[in-house]
Amino acid sequence: MKAKDKPFESNPYASPKAEEEFDTGDGSAYSGKVYNSLTIAIATIFGSVLAAGLLIHSNYSHFKQKTRALVAAVLTGVFTLLFMFSMLVIDFPLVMSYLAINFLIAATLLPLNQLFQGRQLELHEEGGRAFHSYIRASLVGASCAIAMVLMLLIASTMHLMVF
Repeated sequence: MKAKDKPFESNPYASPKAEEEFDTGDGSAYSGKVYNSLTIAIATIFGSVLAAGLLIHSNYSHFKQKTRALVAAVLTGVFTLLFMFSMLVIDFPLVMSYLAINFLIAATLLPLNQLFQGRQLELHEEGGRAFHSYIRASLVGASCAIAMVLMLLIASTMHLMVF
């Protein structure tokens, strides 16, 4: 491998193991920004499991882990539907229960994300690569919150039409 072909040439302090982790096998390293664990937790507080799943899926896609990205996408869909159903069933004030549940989800996802993506995120940082901003994560979370509110309105309207 020539010196100019190395993905971490710009960082002389990057470990040789970091090169192996980012190498996808075909000689091409991934590129782009990813979301760190804290930005995923922030997006989760606003946009619940939908936002968390989208950001985790985005990270796996950037790390070129297609199988894990697919699993994240499927689990996001399933957990979003479960979350939506639970929001229709719970009789508490909607906003308070939404925020409380999202804080619990974020508190659960923070260590889980660190467990599953922590090493890649550390190598990403050691490689001198950039992360997405907290503002971007907040906007993704807010967008997912709006989408979930619209889905809840449609679901509750359909529920009222049936009964």
